Amino acid sequence: MNAVFFAALCLIWGSTWMAIKINLGSFPPFFSAGLRFLLAGFVLLAAMKFAKVSFPGEWRKLSPSFVFGLLNGISYGLIYWGEQYIPSGLTAVLNASLPFFSIIFAAMFIGERITLRKVFGSIIGFAGVLLLFYESLSELGSGKIMGEIAIVVAAAVYALAGVHVKKRSSVEPLAAVTVQMLTAAAVLLLVALPVEYGAAVHFTWRGLAAFMYLSLFGSAVAFYLYNHLILRMEVTALSYTSLITPAIATLLGVLIMEEELNGFMIIGMILIFTGTAIINIKGAHRSRDKLPDLSADSEPYRQSEELRQS
Repeated sequence: MNAVFFAALCLIWGSTWMAIKINLGSFPPFFSAGLRFLLAGFVLLAAMKFAKVSFPGEWRKLSPSFVFGLLNGISYGLIYWGEQYIPSGLTAVLNASLPFFSIIFAAMFIGERITLRKVFGSIIGFAGVLLLFYESLSELGSGKIMGEIAIVVAAAVYALAGVHVKKRSSVEPLAAVTVQMLTAAAVLLLVALPVEYGAAVHFTWRGLAAFMYLSLFGSAVAFYLYNHLILRMEVTALSYTSLITPAIATLLGVLIMEEELNGFMIIGMILIFTGTAIINIKGAHRSRDKLPDLSADSEPYRQSEELRQS
């Protein structure tokens, strides 16, 4: 089931880059991102009521979710702002730095070992992303340096958020992601109010469709899957979604938009999926580098089930 959730997460996030670009044609960046997470939060509140899931009695247990929401709001604000100035392909390349930040932060804060397998797999995957979007590399440093810096900083902030919630979260995923979405919405809308007050809004049905997709699938569903997986995977392995999603985006463009697929792109995708295989290899001698216990007797599983039944 974890493999299915991981694949679904990659598929959803692989389709969001184009949707963000479309959405930015209708709404200013911080307002757009804030509204996206606000709607997702309301949808998740309804899902909690339907599933009979409640928030924990002690609000301090939700503090990791508040922190994740704060950092997530900052990260997505930077992505939306930066993508105004640089192509989505270059955005994908710069965002692919996420696994490297995750390797460093996970080692610093939660004791995940930096192994040759992780580093090599990430380098192979990153090389694949570079090949996939090699034409976009000509845009690097072309007078849009602040947009480029914003995307790299966003990746670093998001990596830090993942490490924090991995270390401290013991809340049922549906409750956790609801708090995360509403907190991110509050952060972004508080920024949007003074910064984008009076900014033009160009309503289009295409922009509205992109917004609804980003809210319902790119946020509510995707971050629920993320919160489910973060308890069951290493942070570094989960961060590899940032390398897989560009390949998914390219495949969707070829299949749906009939975009051209060249040799560089094919080699790039092969490298990305090879890197994925490398980073997820479970060798015979992995006692010091094993993933957390995911059985019904494991601590994260027990905590989640106790909260669900309380």
